Amino acid sequence: MPPKSKRVLPGKRYPLNMRTTKELRDKIEQAATDSGRSLVQEVEFRLERSFQQEIEKEIERKLQAQAHQVRDEIFKEMQRWRDEMRREMGITEEALTQQANKPKLSDLARFADSPEDTSKQTATEKKEDPK
Repeated sequence: MPPKSKRVLPGKRYPLNMRTTKELRDKIEQAATDSGRSLVQEVEFRLERSFQQEIEKEIERKLQAQAHQVRDEIFKEMQRWRDEMRREMGITEEALTQQANKPKLSDLARFADSPEDTSKQTATEKKEDPK
């Protein structure tokens, strides 16, 4: 008798004996009925899908890591451009700090509408004001 072939044939099914609980078997049978697959096809489908999900999670993890790396590289490049432009324009950190601490027109506008501001009163209003 010749020895059995060790070749793996595409699509050939190999036995997989397993035991499970009644509850799990009932769930698989219901899913198989709902999907129109046999019990064995449903088990095989779900196992394949679980492996595919693992692959997809790993791909997603790698893509997120690459996205973070690209974001960080872009941020560093933008900082380098900013610093280069500041050097070319002769802008120092000290000058930027002083500029940031100066009041802005939007800050002054808050005070223009305050009740203490009498600069907007008309001449008649100022005469009537007992102050």
